[in-house]
Amino acid sequence: MRKLSTAPLLAPCFCKLVAKGITPQEHTGIGMPKMVAFITDAVSSLPRCFFIHKGVRAQLLTFMNNNWYLAVETEDNEFRFLRIAFIKEVHYSQKITYQRKVLEKYASFFQKIQNPFTLPKDFQIAYLRASKKVAKYFLPDKKPFFPSQKFVSQNEDGSVEFSVKYTNSMEILPFVKQWLPDIEIVSPQELRKELMKDLQIALKKYSISDSF
Repeated sequence: MRKLSTAPLLAPCFCKLVAKGITPQEHTGIGMPKMVAFITDAVSSLPRCFFIHKGVRAQLLTFMNNNWYLAVETEDNEFRFLRIAFIKEVHYSQKITYQRKVLEKYASFFQKIQNPFTLPKDFQIAYLRASKKVAKYFLPDKKPFFPSQKFVSQNEDGSVEFSVKYTNSMEILPFVKQWLPDIEIVSPQELRKELMKDLQIALKKYSISDSF
């Protein structure tokens, strides 16, 4: 889905974030509203602000899929999105050193983020087919579900074909599963096979007696 709000984080004023592997329902920190307000205020009121969690270099504060996320680069130089809801506490730190190139490294990528599963790597293109039943939602005059979504054609049977760019399967498969059985992956075959594997695993969880 499209980003609703983003705020880049600069240096050298730091904040410390302490994460905890808990669900939002178990969250016992300062509370989501105050947490987001604290981070947003730090970003907007200070000319240069940066967040840190155990050596992790934070890059971007963004709101996607009805959740707040912090885009970070780990000590191993891996990119990740962290849910703000899993942060236990946040406070200012005295550390002031930072290399601006860490932020600039992802500048162009931040303009291409589609959802929390987007990665800073080359995009692939998936071609999908929407059945006649749901085709109207994928016509060129309708709001796209992905920033990279493009209408390709409408077939004689009423189905619609469209394309979506993606950097990894998790960026697109959850979307396809939400629309089953009315959305089909046409290509690439690797993505189609991964979906088939997931469906086979799911079907094994249901007994023959459940069939109708």
